[in-house]
Amino acid sequence: MSKIELLDYLSEYLNDYLPFGKGLSANTVTSYRVAFQLLFEFLYVKKRIRPERAAFDTLSGDIVTEFLYWLESDRGCSAKTRNHRRTALVSFASFVMRKNIAVGSAFYTAMKNTPRRKIHKNTDILYFTRDEVGILLGLPDASSKLGYRNKVLLAVHMLESGIPLAVIKTFLGHESITSTMVYAEVTPELANKYLLEHSKLTETAISPLTVAVYSEKLPFIKKYLYQN
Repeated sequence: MSKIELLDYLSEYLNDYLPFGKGLSANTVTSYRVAFQLLFEFLYVKKRIRPERAAFDTLSGDIVTEFLYWLESDRGCSAKTRNHRRTALVSFASFVMRKNIAVGSAFYTAMKNTPRRKIHKNTDILYFTRDEVGILLGLPDASSKLGYRNKVLLAVHMLESGIPLAVIKTFLGHESITSTMVYAEVTPELANKYLLEHSKLTETAISPLTVAVYSEKLPFIKKYLYQN
């Protein structure tokens, strides 16, 4: 396949197929376009191949694998971004193969065989410390209506998290477990209904989140604890 054919197919792919054939958004098309801009930059910087001289046989599996490694090592791209660039190349190869299977099948196979980078997800669960939970429970001013509501909801969510009543009793400073049992009678449905109808919480107020489980909210709440 000639050099001109590669650029012709790429132009049709980016300008017609993606926005109109696939109906992709302008941002997505731009993301795919950037992938090929980076590829041509790599070919020129590392291989001294100008875009107009690039051909399908230029983009062998080894070249593309080098390109993906270059994205991470030289450009500082994350594994996720690297995989997005690979997806753009594989998608283009699939498009070429459908247009001309005789010349596109080898290119598609080469692109498909380039490895994806495994992304390691952080599965660690963050927890409040005992002292932080104590601070959190001590912040609501039970003498006010809003503060009392917050204190009740915190206790309810602690129960929903599986924290024993005896532990909650200690944190709340109750003399009798009977006082703590009141919180066990508030159902999640009732608490949610009350929040939807009456909540006036803002980002600077205590958010009635389940204590010790919502990792994505924990850093914000921890920061709040030590600012008040």
